[in-house]
Amino acid sequence: MRTISTSLLLAALLIFSGLCDVRAQNSPVKSFATIEKNWRTTDITVKNGGKNPTVMELLKAFNAVWRTKAADNIIAAAGDKSYYVEEWYEGTSPVFVDNIDYCCAWYNTPGNTDSQNLETRTYLRENGHMLFAVLIEQNNPKQQTFCCFYDYNPKTQRLTPEDEPYKNMKRKWKQSTLSYFLGERFDQTVIVQETFKDESIWYHHYAWNGMKHEFHHVGKDCYAPEDEGEEEEGI
Repeated sequence: MRTISTSLLLAALLIFSGLCDVRAQNSPVKSFATIEKNWRTTDITVKNGGKNPTVMELLKAFNAVWRTKAADNIIAAAGDKSYYVEEWYEGTSPVFVDNIDYCCAWYNTPGNTDSQNLETRTYLRENGHMLFAVLIEQNNPKQQTFCCFYDYNPKTQRLTPEDEPYKNMKRKWKQSTLSYFLGERFDQTVIVQETFKDESIWYHHYAWNGMKHEFHHVGKDCYAPEDEGEEEEGI
């Protein structure tokens, strides 16, 4: 009798889990403004996240709460592949996935009326946690960019919003626009690009110290610093 009850319970859990997955896939796409305003308010559970979830597993969990067409694009194209590159040609929405720690995609509707870019990146922390970053960029009707940052705790398997990195990197110069670049594999910097009305560009570099990103330098170079001895410019 106990075996039958246990089997029924497991079956019910599997059905419930499947329903949750379907519900997540069918959840409405969230607007750029909605995610930017509200991402800090919600912790996210990572199903079977374990000790070292892949960037794709974290993206799926994020997309179940804050769904975007660009993330749908990545998940549909790459699935659980450890490495995936979609060749770009005119009219497509290219996808790049390095399932270790990085993935990105562009989503374009016909006529570019709803162009969107999404990047995600994980950074391993010295305390066994991860910093998970999600960059979302909207190009129409005007270019807007912001980053979401989360701490992933392997014990609780939850992503907790972490606003401090965003506050530190949200530079506020008048009459300029900001863009963010997350370091790809083996490049753990975050670069904030500031563009002025005269089209001059400055890059603000933040280097990873094992727990968080710290300001490194500002200059006209858009590459990660190779060593501490290079020429730096202060703000």
